[in-house]
Amino acid sequence: MYSAFVSKVLYPAVELVERRHFLSILDWYNHCQYLPYEELKARQEEKLRQLIRHAYENVPFYRDKFDSVGLRPEEISVIEDLSKLPVTTRLEIRNNFPDRMVAKNIPRQRRVLKQTSGSTGTPLEFYLDATSWDYARASYLLFNQWAGIRPGERFVWLASLSRKLPVKTRLSHLLLRYSYISVADFTFQDMEVLVQRLARINPSLIGGFALHVFRLAQLAMKHDIEIRPRAVISTSATIPSRKVLEKAFCCPVFDRYGNEELNGYLAQNCVEGHSLHINTELCIFEVVDEWGKSVSPGMGLVQIT
Repeated sequence: MYSAFVSKVLYPAVELVERRHFLSILDWYNHCQYLPYEELKARQEEKLRQLIRHAYENVPFYRDKFDSVGLRPEEISVIEDLSKLPVTTRLEIRNNFPDRMVAKNIPRQRRVLKQTSGSTGTPLEFYLDATSWDYARASYLLFNQWAGIRPGERFVWLASLSRKLPVKTRLSHLLLRYSYISVADFTFQDMEVLVQRLARINPSLIGGFALHVFRLAQLAMKHDIEIRPRAVISTSATIPSRKVLEKAFCCPVFDRYGNEELNGYLAQNCVEGHSLHINTELCIFEVVDEWGKSVSPGMGLVQIT
């Protein structure tokens, strides 16, 4: 009943008041997931050409990056052409932000200052375009659908960063029955208390950094405490043992790959298997070797455009 209220009343009201359009994007994502690969790739490459032209014309750093290797924007037209372009490192972004990394054609009121979670090192600051929120929200809802979770069902998220959330965000979380719990500084005793609390709350979905979720599962089994969500979502690292999570929570476990810089969740497995499905409407996701060359499915480095 409450899920229907969120889907049919609350979300449309948010769209109307805040001039959002994430529900129509979600409808499009649901359509796209059944399109043939060739059509998805063609859509990616059209967006790629627009992005490259935009970056060259409006971002000084990327114009210099192209010029340094004698590359013109029109030479990047298909995904395979990306190997011609040097990879941009976090250090380069840090050294050039904000003066040379911000697109001059994006108004200041649309720039939202963000930072990465720091899970792979020092957090990185950057700007997001405020209009990207709709695409991020739609991707989040799509992946929740894959996990069998409906809007408004009780959701507990275990985070590594302690953030002071704005009043508006806290109100949104309350209405959506979403609990954001920072466990970065939790002691062993704190985690044991959390296990007891989750057993009482009985959330439909538990998600968070892989190691935190894994630690929670271990404690639940150690103390023989039943926590029975319908799904568990792990992010930010490889799950130490999927079997431990499945045994502790007696439900499907999903890997979700997110990226703060692109303001969205980019990939997740479905209930049918453990391989990640990529939201090709948000990014180009490549697995490359140490020289930036694409490799066959298997081990490699993740490169995102």
